[in-house]
Amino acid sequence: MQFPLLNDHHPLVTHVQKVIHLLNLESYYYKWRFPWFVTTARDYLALLQSVGYQSTMVKKVQTSFRFKAASEAYDFLDTVGVGLYLTPLEVAQSQCFKQRLYEELERANTGEGIHFQFERIFALGSVS
Repeated sequence: MQFPLLNDHHPLVTHVQKVIHLLNLESYYYKWRFPWFVTTARDYLALLQSVGYQSTMVKKVQTSFRFKAASEAYDFLDTVGVGLYLTPLEVAQSQCFKQRLYEELERANTGEGIHFQFERIFALGSVS
């Protein structure tokens, strides 16, 4: 199994948190529950072992992506979970949110593209 660590260092989380702050939308997320399971490699290893996996190995790896344009970076973040952040918002707010996120990604373009770096967990194990 492999999955990105959607923690405070993930580009989706950092860019979305910035947009929430810029648009003063914090009150919409006050009781909102973060929809992803975020853990450490050590805790994930213990979880796998507790449900019966044997010969387990869990490794945290740095992942890096570079996008030429804001549209490519936005599409990537959209597949990761932008829509989940839109659920507490009204339709007009959602449109504004998406536009502002796109603008923030345009600002992140260094001329050499937009660089995302985040951690990913790889887990291997077998069952009897």
